[in-house]
Amino acid sequence: MLKRLAALSSILLSFAACGDDSNPFRPDANGGDDVDANPDDPDAEIATTTHSATISILDVRVDTGDPTVSAGLGSGGQVVASFLAADGDVPGVVDAVGQIFDDRNATGVGCAAFVWDLTTAPPQLPPSDEGHGTLTITGSTQTIPACNFLGGDYLCLGVNGVGTATTSAITPNPVVTGTALDQNFSSITIPGATFSAADVGRYVKVSGATAYRNNGAFPIIGFTGTPAETLIFVNPPASAQGPDLSGVSYQIVSGAGPVATGPEFLADSDSITVTLDAPAADPFLDFTTAATAVGDNFSLTPAAQTLIRSIPIDGSEIVLGCNPNVFTHAAAATFTKAGSNVTITETGIGANTRVGAEVTIAGATTAGNNGPAPGFTITARDANSITYVNANGATESFDGATTAVVSDCGISVLTAVNIDFSDATLTKFISSGSGVGPTFTDGAGTCTVTHPTMFQAGLAGAFATVSGATSAGNNGTRQIANSSADTITLAGDCTSEAFLAATAYEVFDDISGVSTGFLMPDPATSHATKIGHIQCAALASQTVTVSAGASAALDMVNPARIRSVFVRGGLAQEQATNPTNVIVGHAVVGFTTID
Repeated sequence: MLKRLAALSSILLSFAACGDDSNPFRPDANGGDDVDANPDDPDAEIATTTHSATISILDVRVDTGDPTVSAGLGSGGQVVASFLAADGDVPGVVDAVGQIFDDRNATGVGCAAFVWDLTTAPPQLPPSDEGHGTLTITGSTQTIPACNFLGGDYLCLGVNGVGTATTSAITPNPVVTGTALDQNFSSITIPGATFSAADVGRYVKVSGATAYRNNGAFPIIGFTGTPAETLIFVNPPASAQGPDLSGVSYQIVSGAGPVATGPEFLADSDSITVTLDAPAADPFLDFTTAATAVGDNFSLTPAAQTLIRSIPIDGSEIVLGCNPNVFTHAAAATFTKAGSNVTITETGIGANTRVGAEVTIAGATTAGNNGPAPGFTITARDANSITYVNANGATESFDGATTAVVSDCGISVLTAVNIDFSDATLTKFISSGSGVGPTFTDGAGTCTVTHPTMFQAGLAGAFATVSGATSAGNNGTRQIANSSADTITLAGDCTSEAFLAATAYEVFDDISGVSTGFLMPDPATSHATKIGHIQCAALASQTVTVSAGASAALDMVNPARIRSVFVRGGLAQEQATNPTNVIVGHAVVGFTTID
């Protein structure tokens, strides 16, 4: 479900700075002239604008409230590609399933908000084809493998395979020591694999492990061995598994999301090119976009740093923006030049300054010390100084006419806010059963539920809720002490009996503390009754306002958890056959948990 919502979010993000008098990023409602199809099959003809696409390539970091901590809780790449059939969405018209608000203009600037009741009117997305060929992304600081449509999503896969593997919890972590993350790491060893620094910052997807908690997608933070057959990754609740576990499969995925201590995915100076190699007679023709400048990294305003992690749910207006005035010179200061480096020393100038922000100088006695907007890029900082490269600078004191302004907005074409929310708690559904068949068996302080092939190993620490049992004491929620494919053993005594027609159980896991809080609950498996999405976009702006009309969606859902993403990006447009947006830039994500 969340993958499908991500696709919807991606399409809602689509907008254009140019186009016809309707939304240029939806298929033309009137169709269009037939054109020759993919050159791979020149005899085929297809109608234009039957589909639309959005390809989003972002360097994402999780906000901590401290802009000087560049990595935050995690940073890394996120690549999402959505190729969707025509849905007829018209900006400014409230007509889609679940849509409650839309004030977007013809270019997609403005806000749209959706609320879905999963019991009566779940999201209905346009049908998605089974992929439209291979995507190749070049020009990024971190190498991105070719991306193909696998298992319902476009994945950018490095090495992958099926074979024997060893997984284990690591205490302490051998790569990142002396931090609160020490106890949260695990490893997987794949005999014959050769991992490298290129895999750090990616995710490893593991399936087929016997222990439940060893399966999933986990951020990679290191590798060990000669040759390097072992990956170190974040997985706090992992269980140790012995060697010789045949059938464990793994995939190394680039652009899957933030990674603790992850390397920079996109740099401000990167220029991204996207190529689509489409199959014969596909609605999309092969294309290669023009090289697109990455939207600069940035920090949020102090107010936005607080707000992105405490989104109000009362329907009030929400304003998020990058920080154009991190610091303004107001006291005595000095330029000190050492080689090509210039350091400005002034009390407090670097206290809230991110490395990578920019400083603009005017009015200095030495003309070479002055720098026009967007200014000099800051390469180092401490609380009372900033350093940048300026070969023409000179050592001198500020005089009364000198000004120095630190800004951290950079350059961007697109500014956008995406807010996803639901009333689901942070739990993960595992399995359920009901009716005649399963049995309770009382033990010494334990209760075993037996239901052949319905469980799995490694469920210790998860929970089971029983209802409808004949003995009232057998009902309720208890923690699982251990498990196998056929049984779960619960804490506490119970009465031995067989399930009756009305007896039911459900096994679930509390994931609120997993992976340093990067997770949103999956509404399909977390008992959500309502979910929502808000998207607002602006052109050539440093702020985005979520209007009260759009924010009202939050009040309608009464969410338990909110994920807010603030994006600054560059934009490429490919109009061959079917319109495609490519968005490249930086994003900050914050999570709001409602008590």
